[in-house]
Amino acid sequence: MTLYVRIRLNMQAKVLNYRTIVEPEKQGKKTVYNAYCLTLGVADYGDSIDEVLESIKDGIELALELSTYSKPTFLTRQLEVY
Repeated sequence: MTLYVRIRLNMQAKVLNYRTIVEPEKQGKKTVYNAYCLTLGVADYGDSIDEVLESIKDGIELALELSTYSKPTFLTRQLEVY
C-alpha cells in the first residue's frame, strides 16, 4: 500500500505543495511508516502516519530553509510520482 499525500506549507505568504509518498514497512511485529518527498530528496519515518507526516513536514521546511543559503539544484527540477 502506498499513500500519496500533499504537504502544504505556508512560507512567507506562499503556499507550497510537495507530493509525499508514505509506505508501511514491517519491522518484526511492528509496522513503521516511511515518507519520501522525492522532489526535495527528503525522507523520514515514524510509528504512525500522523507522526511521519509531521516529521517529513519538518524535514521539508528544513530543506527549504537551507536552500536559501545556496542555490539548490533540486528546485529547478520537477518530479511527479503517480
